[in-house]
Formats: sequence, structure tokens, C-alpha cells
Amino acid sequence: MEKAIVSTAKAPAAIGPYSQAVIGNGTLYVSGQLPIDPATGAMPEDLKAQVAQSMKNVLALVEAAGGGSRNIVKCGLFIRDMEAFGEINEAYQSFFGEEAPARFVVEVSALPKGAKVEIDAIAADIKDLLAVLCKKAEEKYRRSGMNVRFANALSRELKKWLKEQGIERKFYL
Repeated sequence: MEKAIVSTAKAPAAIGPYSQAVIGNGTLYVSGQLPIDPATGAMPEDLKAQVAQSMKNVLALVEAAGGGSRNIVKCGLFIRDMEAFGEINEAYQSFFGEEAPARFVVEVSALPKGAKVEIDAIAADIKDLLAVLCKKAEEKYRRSGMNVRFANALSRELKKWLKEQGIERKFYL
């Protein structure tokens, strides 16, 4: 199985020994996202704003892996107060509309950093952009028969593209 670690500065950094997200066989597993604004490190006080920020963080990771909201097939919501279920739904549904993924909601006694919500996700059918870049470079350099140059060019192109996208990916084969 190919495993790719996905991280982006557009979502808060992991606060423990885990990855922001991991791709395995075209499925992306997004770790629980606290409602922290990655640019400021601040967490909104308002519950709806916390749900929105957590979802923005989830989407940033899905997009970093080459997907979008349509790829999300399941979300898990960990909330501090089940009485706020309706308010949470109002903020949450704006990210999916009529094609919402499967989900579960669990009330918990506490969340890291005093958050009111944490959201994780699973996204399917992620088109691995590494494969696209490999094919492009392979076609270009195979015609010339330069295998060592191919490997070096692929590495440079991949690093350049990832930097342009604001994505940090580590691949483990």
C-alpha cells in the first residue's frame, strides 16, 4: 500500500504525535480539526464560528490532497454540548448543501484547548496528483531515454508544484 502524509499551512499544525491527514489507496483520513485559524492561532468564541473554522480546516486538508468537499464521504463531530445540535447543524450544512456526507456526532466531556467542537473527515476517490506529475514527467523524459535525468526532473517538478500549491507532502512507498 502507498501511504502519503499530507500537511498544509492552511490548517493548524498537529499538536501531538499525529499527521494532519494521511492518504492510503486513494482515501484521505483527516485528523480531528480544532477551530483554530491557522493564520492567527486564534479560536473563535461563537459556536457557529467554531464549526465553520473546523470545517475550513478540514477542507484545506482535503484540497491539499487534491480533492474538494464533494470527495468527503464521512465526518465525525465531537461536541461539548448536545443541546447545541441545531446550531451546529446550521453552520455545518452550509459546507455541503443537499449532498451532505455520512456523519456521526458525539458529545464529549472536554476537547483540546477548550474548543466546543472538533471535526474529522474521510474523503474518497482522491486523485493522487503525484501520479499525474509522474506520468507527465515520464512521457517527457522517456522519449529522450534519460532515466537519471527523469528522476531528477521529476523530483524538481514535484517540489516546485507542491510549493506553488502551498502543500507539504511526504510520500512513503
